[in-house]
Amino acid sequence: MASYKKIGNSWRAEVRRKGIYKSQTWPTKAQAVTWATSIEAKIIAGTLTADDDIAHSKTIADLMDRYAEEVSVKKRGTRWEQIRISSLIQSQITLDKQLFIIGDVRLSEFDERFVAAWRDMRSKQVSGSTVNREWNIFSNAFKIAIKEWKWIKKNPWHEVSRPKENPIVTGKSDVENKRVRNWAFGLVTLVAVGVLGGLLKMIGLSV
Repeated sequence: MASYKKIGNSWRAEVRRKGIYKSQTWPTKAQAVTWATSIEAKIIAGTLTADDDIAHSKTIADLMDRYAEEVSVKKRGTRWEQIRISSLIQSQITLDKQLFIIGDVRLSEFDERFVAAWRDMRSKQVSGSTVNREWNIFSNAFKIAIKEWKWIKKNPWHEVSRPKENPIVTGKSDVENKRVRNWAFGLVTLVAVGVLGGLLKMIGLSV
């Protein structure tokens, strides 16, 4: 049976049925009820079993920490990747008007919505190339969790479109960027003329 509890401005749904326990927090009670109803239907249909409990008990941080310890250490850029992972699992994303720390999200709850929210958030902070490099780390960790560790059954990173390999978005238009470039060129020119004038005066000439 499902139960619901109001926590702050959100609603937490809990489902206990046939030895399976699932819970998730939603912005509204209606969303919580919809989710819980869906989970109960899967349990009754047999598409969600007790074997899936490991995905419920493990978080993204658990997955990425194990990946860093067992997989990253075998790579040439071990230290770089481990530092990057430590930073990535602290990323904050907003989904359905609710703030999440990505490392705290349970594997059973992490789906395409979280991937898309993370992609959009990171695309505003770094270049598309950087987002894709970080994407590769996450996706590979999920791949190993499926094939070798048997923690999960699906890789949500395969279900979402990657960002283009474009530079970081600064929020400036092409006209503004051109204006800044022209200003910088003019400044460099003035400095160069000033330096040249000083040198010429030192040798008794004038510009």
